[in-house]
Amino acid sequence: MVARGRQVLPDEIGRVRLFPLQPEHAGAVARLADQLYPSGFPLDALAIAENLARLTPEESYCYGVEVDGELVAFMMAWLDTSQVEGWEEQPVVLVDDLCALPRHRRHTYTLLRKLDLELCARGVQGIPLEGTHRLEADRLFTEHAAVVRRLGYERVAQHTFDSEHGERLVWTRYEGVR
Repeated sequence: MVARGRQVLPDEIGRVRLFPLQPEHAGAVARLADQLYPSGFPLDALAIAENLARLTPEESYCYGVEVDGELVAFMMAWLDTSQVEGWEEQPVVLVDDLCALPRHRRHTYTLLRKLDLELCARGVQGIPLEGTHRLEADRLFTEHAAVVRRLGYERVAQHTFDSEHGERLVWTRYEGVR
């Protein structure tokens, strides 16, 4: 099967839906995260629902991607302030979580593109992005720096550290290059 000049993968057949996450999606987010994270990183559906409920529409950049009704990727991000000492008052988008099932990794770009479009629509394009993620996710962004740059961002700072769960994590900051 061919779509728009390229071969369609079997998991693309059907309907793909990108949508804002709401508290009622918390269970699906927790179940997806449980498939991808080691057991030391449990995500509680109630805590996710509370996070989603506390965010106003202006603060929230939380989205999910469904394929045929199954959540296959999500991003939890919101307006916050910088974690950099001395810049604690600077607004940033905190990318708290971004994950996709391995066969749906391309939807990571879908989610980041949605973030970029929303930042532009809300008049805050170029606002720095900060987040902490696992080494596997860091490699994804490092290996696809050109894609991140196409979205208008480049990495300007990073710090690697050991988490309380015994896993290496990377804090990163991206700033606009437009």
